[in-house]
Amino acid sequence: MLKLGLLFKTTYSFFLFKILPSFLILNAGLESDTALVELVSSPVHEISMDSAASAYAVIEDSSFLVEEMEQNNKSIKNIKTPLYAISFLKAHQNFAVSAAKGKRNIASASSETLSTGNIFNWSAWYTEMEQKGGGLTLDQRQSQNLMASANFKTTPQQKTKSNKSLGPAISGKFLLKDGLFINGSEVFIYQMHNGLKVSEAKIDYQKARFFLKNAAFNSYIVAELRSNSGELIGFSKVRTSSLTLPAVLPIRDVSKGLKGLALSSQTLWGGNLSNKTPSGKVSFYAESLDRKILKSKGLYRDINMSKGSNYLLGAYHLNHWPSLSFGNTFSLSNLYSFSKSIIDSFLYLLEWDLEISNKPSIVWGRISYKGRPVQGAKLQLYNSNIKPIYFDSWVPNKELSSTSASGLFAFVGLESGVNSIGVQFAQHSYNSKFVPVQSGAVSFVDFIESKNRKKHIIPYDLFSKKFVQAKVKLLGSDYGSFVTEGGKVVLPQQKDGENLQLFEVEPKNTSYQALSILSFSNKNQLEIPMLRKAWLSKMAKNITLVDESSVLIGVSQKTVAFSANIKPLLDSPPHLKRQLFYFDKQWQTYKQPNKKTIGFIAFNLPRGSYSANVVTRHNSVLQTATKLVISEPKSVQILQF
Repeated sequence: MLKLGLLFKTTYSFFLFKILPSFLILNAGLESDTALVELVSSPVHEISMDSAASAYAVIEDSSFLVEEMEQNNKSIKNIKTPLYAISFLKAHQNFAVSAAKGKRNIASASSETLSTGNIFNWSAWYTEMEQKGGGLTLDQRQSQNLMASANFKTTPQQKTKSNKSLGPAISGKFLLKDGLFINGSEVFIYQMHNGLKVSEAKIDYQKARFFLKNAAFNSYIVAELRSNSGELIGFSKVRTSSLTLPAVLPIRDVSKGLKGLALSSQTLWGGNLSNKTPSGKVSFYAESLDRKILKSKGLYRDINMSKGSNYLLGAYHLNHWPSLSFGNTFSLSNLYSFSKSIIDSFLYLLEWDLEISNKPSIVWGRISYKGRPVQGAKLQLYNSNIKPIYFDSWVPNKELSSTSASGLFAFVGLESGVNSIGVQFAQHSYNSKFVPVQSGAVSFVDFIESKNRKKHIIPYDLFSKKFVQAKVKLLGSDYGSFVTEGGKVVLPQQKDGENLQLFEVEPKNTSYQALSILSFSNKNQLEIPMLRKAWLSKMAKNITLVDESSVLIGVSQKTVAFSANIKPLLDSPPHLKRQLFYFDKQWQTYKQPNKKTIGFIAFNLPRGSYSANVVTRHNSVLQTATKLVISEPKSVQILQF
């Protein structure tokens, strides 16, 4: 774990801080007496320099060992504080002058060489100085690292593409951006090829460096910063073919809201088609939002969605079939776009006549182990007689009974809603997954090897708070486990990536209602509010129940004001629009929420997957959490917010 703080020669002093935006100082030309200071999200400023002086410096949030810095910078004078002067190209001297308490100004005239220097955890920004020339003000009370790269030549370094292979290994630095810092977090850097994680880098936190073996030229290097609970808070993705050496990976802040990537399905075929992104404009959307999700810095982002939200995510792309996926704010959502030509060819080979049939639903998937497709695996659809289609390489073959070397499979013509898919493979274990299904759309599911992991499951009476013994199992699983008080259940957990799981809960005491609940797969503990059938009957006393509909119950985990809405109810006929009520601890119901209400209950939800929006108010601050609803006929789902 990397701890950032002021660096001394023999001891470290650690304290929390947030890194300020980085700056880039570039030379304006050898004959110019000005250089530019560029601030992230800020106007460009000018810094005056002595005539013929050329300043090159990169101010970044990167850190290095003091010994390495001193070795490379023997001419740099060490100031008594843990602060190091920076060298400029053709600057013959470096000096620091007092500016104010806790501050130092660094200026330069000219020198014959460019050397590398560091200022650990000090903020840096341009300021006018009384003496001739420009300078940087460093504030000990803030946090920013300053580094002048020895790779700069007589012109500013530009990012260039290379057609040469990077060879068997890549080493470089990772830089935390946008105010990110490492405290109780962890950096993961790995190589992605054909959409699969094929190798992971070694991380040196003290030097903020990484080392990756066996790098493929036609692949991506991905960097992630994750919290100790596994939440994705920083992200970077760079093609190996566009990296300059030594490699530098800037990790940007993605801690808030929805984040998604658009990928071309051509990455599934490998070879020269790998690592393609969809050409043209892709429209991202979440079923719960009435606005389009915009692209920013390579990712589709919506920072207004509250932490802990999950949702149905989709994408429209010209000359492609619509794509669907379940997503959550905890992690990054990948949406694969399948071109119309690929789908038409696929359906033609299956003898599916689109002229006389409606567009079918399609679930496309792949099974892998340690970054390689798995051959010989079988797929099974929960509660359905529809059989999978396997691929001979990338061509569908009805004669195959298991996956080929490509690891690909597909299901065609499923009923719209939600389906659970399981894997049968003797050598490795895989947890079942559920996917959204819709006519005329494609859903993609990636099965990555699982490991058994203990989860503390606590079913309890919502009103008495007493433990309720129950049997729990994952949707699509053939086996369940009885939960005892204080005990833990061993469940399969996907090795890499965040995954939503749907639990079916059957109480041992038949006076309680059987129900389902969604949970993140990485969570070590799951609390399940249980309700008696008598309570549910009282809530439905004056309701005309619709056949094959479901019930949704929402429970507040905090004492806050809230309100809820569910889109299918808002779009329902007038006689069904009043099917959502609020309740309190005394089993009383209300048409509108108030200070007594602790939850809501909604009746007559149609089959399908959609979202419930819960708006909470705390200290005059409004937040909207989106919760995924998986509605199956005659089912009861409970969610917490």
